[in-house]
Amino acid sequence: MELPGLDPLVPLKDFAVPSKKPKMQRDLPEQDYVDAFLGEFGASSDAPELFRDAVGHVVVVSDDLFRAFDGSSKLVIKAGAVEKLNNSRATSMLQLADALRNPDEIWVDWEWHEAAKRWILRRRYLKSLNDLAGLIIFEAGPAGWRGTTVYNAETGRKTKRKPNYNQLEMWRRGALLFRRGEIRQ
Repeated sequence: MELPGLDPLVPLKDFAVPSKKPKMQRDLPEQDYVDAFLGEFGASSDAPELFRDAVGHVVVVSDDLFRAFDGSSKLVIKAGAVEKLNNSRATSMLQLADALRNPDEIWVDWEWHEAAKRWILRRRYLKSLNDLAGLIIFEAGPAGWRGTTVYNAETGRKTKRKPNYNQLEMWRRGALLFRRGEIRQ
């Protein structure tokens, strides 16, 4: 979205830097994917870890990133009575960890949370790669920045899978805290 008087945003994919992290093997146990992500930060499901991001802010890296409020897994897709692992998200865990360590951009913005009927301050870490449209979201709370989700916004058919860069572009709003290659005051 362009606003009068503001320069349009350069597409993320135009300045993204490739991740050296590989995709993980498909169809591993769900916990292996969670452990792989958390392990990149020295964390585990039993022991969260603090991480200082590219702008110096501290966020809590924990398995909250992979759990819904009801405790269910965000790595599992439910279609009726059938549950299966979301391989697009799961196999990208190491790349998604790299997205938090080396994001293309970091944004912060207030968002209305309809279920809670309140405004929530959220930080979004964005990473754009050939096979990844990575989004990591943390929200501010009494104990600091708590992780709420990590995912790969891939889309398309099996034969023509490509990242959904448009989904990343819609999250580029609020205050830009960090952009790869720029020094912000």
